[in-house]
Amino acid sequence: KLKLDDKNDVVFVSIHTNGGDGRHIRGRTQTFYCSADSKPLADNLLKEIQAIAPPVFSFSSGGFQDCGLAVINKTAEEKIPASLIEVLYHNNTDDELLLFDGAFNTSAGSGIAKAIEDFIELKNKGGSK
Repeated sequence: KLKLDDKNDVVFVSIHTNGGDGRHIRGRTQTFYCSADSKPLADNLLKEIQAIAPPVFSFSSGGFQDCGLAVINKTAEEKIPASLIEVLYHNNTDDELLLFDGAFNTSAGSGIAKAIEDFIELKNKGGSK
């Protein structure tokens, strides 16, 4: 089990699904972050979701944003590692079926939790600030 040492072990992960013009896009998962210190967290999230995902998935990091994403913008200002993850497209019929699948949700949730644990462990070993 992960032991949180102090307030420096705080991270913020905002979990979303994607939409918009994505009806034709299947299985795409993306992460975003607003500070360089948050990149390892975003990378861990993609890695863990990729480990449980069916082969039809595609993955990409939205990378370092101009922090126009309000939900993680403030965390960068306060030096809290943060990432926004968009898992699948809720307006794609195939993705929607997965989003309502309990086993997939459990696996995705476990992957997200593991990504956070791995990031905190790395940070506590001095691998990330």
